[in-house]
Parts: sequence; structure tokens; C-alpha cells
Amino acid sequence: MEQKNAIIEKIVKVKGEYISQGCIEECVKNFNEINDEIEKVPDSSPNPKLKPKLMIIADKIIKEVDILLIAYFILFKKQIPNLEIMLILNNNTINEGDENDLIQKVRQYMVYAYLACGKNIFEVKHSTGTIKIVLPFPENWFVLSRKFMPVVFINDDTLKNTFQESFSYFSIKNNVTYNINDDIFYKSCKQYLFSLINKNENYIYILSQLAFYRALDKAKILTLYLYSELNNNQITPDLVLKEKIKAGYLRGTAAYDYYLEIKNIFDELRSRPPIFCFIYSTLLLTDLLPGSLASNNINLFKNTLSNLWSFTKELVYGLHELAKNIVEHSSNKVGVITGRMYKNGLHPCG
Repeated sequence: MEQKNAIIEKIVKVKGEYISQGCIEECVKNFNEINDEIEKVPDSSPNPKLKPKLMIIADKIIKEVDILLIAYFILFKKQIPNLEIMLILNNNTINEGDENDLIQKVRQYMVYAYLACGKNIFEVKHSTGTIKIVLPFPENWFVLSRKFMPVVFINDDTLKNTFQESFSYFSIKNNVTYNINDDIFYKSCKQYLFSLINKNENYIYILSQLAFYRALDKAKILTLYLYSELNNNQITPDLVLKEKIKAGYLRGTAAYDYYLEIKNIFDELRSRPPIFCFIYSTLLLTDLLPGSLASNNINLFKNTLSNLWSFTKELVYGLHELAKNIVEHSSNKVGVITGRMYKNGLHPCG
């Protein structure tokens, strides 16, 4: 006789307009109940007939979803790989082009989760459709947030390639056309990195290189720093003047001198593991760094870049210890680390 599917379904109803700590605790409670029920089924682990499902349903318009929820989703899927997770936002609509749109934020969470784990972690249903991350996904989904750093899944392997080993740098020579326009050049670099996603499973390195380029862009030296990589000669003050390369509003010798004074920060950043790029880039994407660089705020720019780099190194040291504790001392040897920007700085969570 054919065995019937055993459906194990739990529903978490969102009571307010925010999916935050209380809702996350309910999700954990319901996940544990699902896990307990699975363990009661004889030989359940290899049983393809089991259909565990966790649904989070919101009937009000949701204003914010804590990224920590996605961290837990990753852990849930790692423990129960065939668990179906649905986030149902019945009254939220997607508004493409609005960077504050909640569905787009959640979609970005989903992309980060996919790049961290190599598979879709959960689905989102909103008022006009359903979102699931599969390759190839649209390029405009491959972005960095100004409010949170990418989700980092921690196990023995990712501890090494995220915290302990320099990220594998993909050469852009012969793949990207140099342009003195910062926006156009950054988009070209981003397009090339995005093209690697379908060809390469080292998603963490692809994302960290995008974060590195974004940090260069925010420091106003993307076109200066990458000039030598894409051209056959070294950058010089004469070339900066001749090619009309700028650093913000700085031109000629002023642009070149500024570049030389902060170049060592980015040389060091490029030699560090991916977690440094994630944190430093996230910090530079905030209002902590002035929006424009001109002759009247060069020192402010340089000091801010230097101070944020020192802070990044201190923060990574603490996160590395946390990651090692997860791998060495937690019960299942896995965990997730992310961070969210608040007015007074970056708050890591894991």
C-alpha cells in the first residue's frame, strides 16, 4: 500500500505591523514543535513522504522585518532540509524602485540567504505574487544594503573562508571597460561580478568583491584604485590630470594626493577575509561618511575612513571569536551572523 504524505504544518500569526523579536520567538517555538513531531515518526529522516511546513502569516501591512528572522530560517533549513518556509504578507505590495519598499528589502534578505547557502531558503507571498530565489535571478536583485550587512552562515568551512582566508579576487581585466564616470564604472564592475554567479559557487567571494568595490566607490577612489588593473601603466598625477579622473570634486594633484593617503586602507582591506569587506562597506554606505568629497572636507573624509577601518578591525575580532565559539562549542556547530545599522552604529547579531 502506498504511504500517504505526512503533513506537519505550523502557522505563526503576526499580530502587529512589525516582524521582530516576539514573532521570531514564536517561529522558534513552532520549529521546535515540528522537529519534535518529526522525531516521533519512525525512520523519519530519509522519509520523502514527510512534508514539514512553517508559515508566517501577516494580515496587516508589515512595515519592517528583522533580518534576524532570516538568520533563523537558514538554521531551520540546515536542520530540516525539506522544511518549507513561507512568509505570507497578504496586504503588502511591491513597489519597484522604492528603496524603502519592504518587499524589496525582504527580497534582498532572500538573495543574501541564497548566496550564503547556495539554495533558496524561503518563499515570500505578497498581495500580487510570490518570490522564490532561483538562478538566474535579475541583476537588480544583486545589491548591497545601506542598513544591514549580508547574512553569513557559520560552520567549519565558512569560518575559514569568511573569517580566516583572504577572499579570492576575480580579475576584471579584459572583462570590464574602464570609465572615469564613477557610476558607470561601478555598474560595469557589478555587472561582471553578477555574471559570475551562474558560473561559480564561491558566492561569498563574489559578494565580498562587490562590497570592496562599493567601499572604493563611497571613498571616491574607485576609478583611481582600479586604473592600473585595467590599463597598462601606473596611475600618476599627470595621468589623473590628462584622463580627467576625479575623486569626488577633487581634480589633478589634489585627487591623486588624497588617493595616495587612503590607498593603504584599501590595500589592507583587499588582503583580508570577506567579513572585513562586508562590515567596512556597510559602514561606508551609511551617513557616517559625508556624501560628497571636496577641498573643504578632505581631512574629515580621511579621518572618517581611517576611524571606521579601525572600528571594523576591532569588530571583526569580536565576531571571529563569536564564530569560533559557534563552531567549537554550540550543540550543532552551526550558526548565523549578520548586522544591522542603527543611528549609533552597526549592531551585529548571531
